[in-house]
Amino acid sequence: DADRDFLQDLADRAAQAVDNARLYRRAIETEAQHRQLIEQLPAVIFVEALDGANGDGTGTTLYISPQVEAVFGISPDEWHRRTNPWIEIVHPDDRTLVSDEILRTNEPGDPFSIEYRVVRPDGSVIWVESEARLVRDEDGTPRFWQGIITDISQRKAVAGALHEAEDKFRTL
Repeated sequence: DADRDFLQDLADRAAQAVDNARLYRRAIETEAQHRQLIEQLPAVIFVEALDGANGDGTGTTLYISPQVEAVFGISPDEWHRRTNPWIEIVHPDDRTLVSDEILRTNEPGDPFSIEYRVVRPDGSVIWVESEARLVRDEDGTPRFWQGIITDISQRKAVAGALHEAEDKFRTL
């Protein structure tokens, strides 16, 4: 009886270990699928801590997708090495606008949504749209910001050309 109970316990533990291994493999596969999805999007995805480490309402970047290099001209490693990349990249004429939106949304945790210009390391200027949401845990405690930034330069150029054409038409 003791040997049978021992073997049964051993078999149960082996079955549990096999189930755990399957779950772990499934979790790894799911994470890889999510990472591939995020890293294929034509936008910068980010996760930012609530630590306010930069003294201006922005926090430490916990994750930034590889597209940061295509959009901003800064590698993910360089992004993490910078003191305050969130404000450094913003066009000087738009910094107050962006800072005000950060401060407006941080305290109440309102959705962050703004269009602004970015100066790339090569000196070129692009327009981006940035949207972020505060993620809370099941108790409602704020955890981190997660968001998406898309290059809207082409849309802005088309809108500008349309506005110019409308002005010419009105003049005629």
